[in-house]
Amino acid sequence: MAPRCCHLMQTFSLLFTLISFTHSEVFLALAHMKYLVQMEIILGGHLQQYLHYNPSAPSDLKRLAKDVRTHVKDVQDADMEVFIGHPVNSYLLIWRFLREWSNVGNKLDVTNPTGKELREIIDEYNSSFPDLKDLQGCALAILRLQDVYHISAEKIADGRLSDKVLSPRMRTAHCLELGHINHHWKNYEQAYGWFMEAWKRMNSLDKSSGIQNRDVLQYLIWAEYKTGRIEGALYHTNLLLEEDPNDKEAKQGKEFYESRLKMMQEGNYIEEEEENDAENGEENDEENDEETGSEEPKKAPPKEEFMYHYERLCRGESNKSQAEMDMLTCYYYNKHPLLVLNPAKIEMASLKPNIYLLHDIIRDEDMEFIKERAAPRLQRATVTNRFTGNLEFADYRISKSAWLEDSEGEAIRRLNKKLKAITGLSTAREHSEALQVVNYGIAGQYEPHLDHALSKNSAILKMGKRNRIATVLIYMSDVEAGGSTVFLDAETIIPTKKGTAAFWFNLLKSGESDVRTRHAGCPVIIGSKWVSNKWIHEDGQEFRRPCGLSQDE
Repeated sequence: MAPRCCHLMQTFSLLFTLISFTHSEVFLALAHMKYLVQMEIILGGHLQQYLHYNPSAPSDLKRLAKDVRTHVKDVQDADMEVFIGHPVNSYLLIWRFLREWSNVGNKLDVTNPTGKELREIIDEYNSSFPDLKDLQGCALAILRLQDVYHISAEKIADGRLSDKVLSPRMRTAHCLELGHINHHWKNYEQAYGWFMEAWKRMNSLDKSSGIQNRDVLQYLIWAEYKTGRIEGALYHTNLLLEEDPNDKEAKQGKEFYESRLKMMQEGNYIEEEEENDAENGEENDEENDEETGSEEPKKAPPKEEFMYHYERLCRGESNKSQAEMDMLTCYYYNKHPLLVLNPAKIEMASLKPNIYLLHDIIRDEDMEFIKERAAPRLQRATVTNRFTGNLEFADYRISKSAWLEDSEGEAIRRLNKKLKAITGLSTAREHSEALQVVNYGIAGQYEPHLDHALSKNSAILKMGKRNRIATVLIYMSDVEAGGSTVFLDAETIIPTKKGTAAFWFNLLKSGESDVRTRHAGCPVIIGSKWVSNKWIHEDGQEFRRPCGLSQDE
């Protein structure tokens, strides 16, 4: 067999192995993103070989090859999970697959053996590339970080989210996509930031790829108008007229903004309602869809008050009283034979309700075993609909999960025995659920929720073990920034710390719901967040946690 044919078969075999781990909605779990990195490394090697034999190839292929070379170097210089844990790296990775790799095949000279080989590979696996939903999911993840943590578009576009994990600077097209999505959501403040970054980054390469300075300026001007930046809108309209003094739309815009500015200076300007959106620029959305490839997302619903509470806690702004802070303690617990020589390290994180942190609850090698066992099975995580009781997907839970039975390894059995010793509750399979392992996606989060059933129709109660009496949330990775667990009523913030678990009772001793346990997973800014959940049910706990003397206990 010829060496080139043998090499091609090896490439197909390796790519087939990689895509078997790469599913749709890759943005939901960073564990699946690493296979995209490995796939691009392989494709990049073939493209580099093609360019070596075809020096007159199109400039955009050369730019892609350069981007991939930089990408590979960054992966070699950083841990894989750390690299893909940076949202900009993940965004640009998905972008290249959707916008560039999917079009490479049409730009190759297939009369050349290296071109034909690369074309065959791309044609074979193009259907396995990330799709538009992945790109938009990643884009919305970045916007979520901006919204929750008040991070500027400039900082994200410059790759300055972290001093330890740098990312390439975004180009005009990347910023334009984010601005366009915000525009559709009517988040004009964020749209302004991204359109401004798109305009600042315009260069000759962008123009050669079909992005026009006029189009970017028009969207920037519109966002400036919608955010009350009338002087900026007028300034950039004048720039349009410098390019084309006969631009009728720009002339009308200049008159409009000059009159608005005069009214503002005279104190007569009143902000208009959005009733003229279609008349003043929304009609260009369909045209811009073709330029950015975006589908229009559904308009975001207005935030409920508790979401502002949640976001404040995610930013580390707790209103917990100093009096309660002074009452929080930590201690060793050894009142079980399993803990005599190795006492449990327990820290009180909250008193209303009681929330315990169990430090060093699991070995490093056991965490790695659990993650490796779960990774190939990760599927989009579901939530329980509080009204119907059915399990369903939700945009407010950005993660994938898998379930591991006690019988699947000594690491899981060892963890269950230790949890039983510390909590005093039965973790036997007939009294609890299998271990749920979760890997969060780009800016992964789980918005405020309760772990236990509120409806008689809940899928939780259909298990036949009654309600979830307690939760053990085990952190199986560290993240560089973000990703804390916050309890809204308790004003409690628990940072992600590998090997630590948070434990709390979801129900009062009477069996009634303890709504104070409403909690959330904050968006991960940088890092790959792994957690596992052990949910313990009421059945089997009757004499382990008996009723109290009052209904409120």
